[in-house]
Amino acid sequence: AGSLMTNASMARFNIGSYVSNMVFTNNPTSPPSQPSAPDLIVQKTSTPIVIDGQLTDWAGAGAATFTGANNTATGYALWDDQNLYIRLEVKDTQLNATFADANIWQDDTLELFLDTRHDRSTSMQEDDYHVLVNLNNVQLLLRGNNGTQSPASLTMTSAVSRQGTLNNNSDTDSGYTVELAIPWSQLGISPSSGMMFGIDLAVDDRDATGFDYFDYARI
Repeated sequence: AGSLMTNASMARFNIGSYVSNMVFTNNPTSPPSQPSAPDLIVQKTSTPIVIDGQLTDWAGAGAATFTGANNTATGYALWDDQNLYIRLEVKDTQLNATFADANIWQDDTLELFLDTRHDRSTSMQEDDYHVLVNLNNVQLLLRGNNGTQSPASLTMTSAVSRQGTLNNNSDTDSGYTVELAIPWSQLGISPSSGMMFGIDLAVDDRDATGFDYFDYARI
């Protein structure tokens, strides 16, 4: 199961193919100047985000919307001195998740890729992270390892809010929300305004009629 997860991810994702950047700032009106406009400005929040699947404390978050064959997703990001915060809202009429192992990519699942050095290497390296969370809030945490992926010694907080019934394709659901708080200490990073990451946000979409994968960076 583990090798299946790694092979599936590497086949559709190449760190060197990042076209999306996260630029971190603590100035809500004047983002740092860049040679070209960054894809996602990540504002610093003055209060910690409560990871509960609710929208109330995400005001001012940078947002990125992307679409698949059937669904639309919007990703949000914020930061403070302790954590990187990620939120993904997905419109999905069929909510499905049954896996509790490395195969959660076959469920309705959030996938987050981070290139923390923004070095755009051509294969997964130790500064590259791959985080997955399915609709049962099962986490799979991976880290680059000389061109492959291995389990990451990473602890993070996640929450899932479902707007519909799980594993019942006879009705029509609305979607779901996934929130993450990833401690900078787990990534070995001291955050600062102006730093830049490579990022990709992806959605695994499991429906009764088939499977779809779509991502922000359009890799």
